[in-house]
Amino acid sequence: MEFGARLRSLRELRGLTQQQLADRLKAAKSRISRYESGNALPEAETLVTLAEVLEVSIDELLLGRANGAGDDGVQDVRLRERVRELEKVDRKYTEAAIELLQLADAFQQPHVRNRAVVALHVAAEEQFVDRNLQHLRQGDQRFRLG
Repeated sequence: MEFGARLRSLRELRGLTQQQLADRLKAAKSRISRYESGNALPEAETLVTLAEVLEVSIDELLLGRANGAGDDGVQDVRLRERVRELEKVDRKYTEAAIELLQLADAFQQPHVRNRAVVALHVAAEEQFVDRNLQHLRQGDQRFRLG
């Protein structure tokens, strides 16, 4: 695989658009497009920055050889950045984020998702019944039973 195709593949794997990558490099989107199309090659300093932004080694960026060091399986750069930011804040916020991730993971399981949907429907129905009872108690004729 040529450099341009490898760069595009890594960029997409990390969940970045050409514009987002260009912004991180403080470059024009057209420059990223030229790299990916094979019409230009980055200078050495830019290669180092590209590797840092894409969180890969220079070997992986240039040659496609992954060294595997520090690979945690998280591909999206934005998610990796947010996780690093969470490590710097108060522990209660980190715990809240972990709970949200666990909840999101649980919702991937159909039986959990179905229970949650049922619970939401029940809550909505209870609110509807409560509102109608209030109107009935106040003598609102639009909400007569039977």
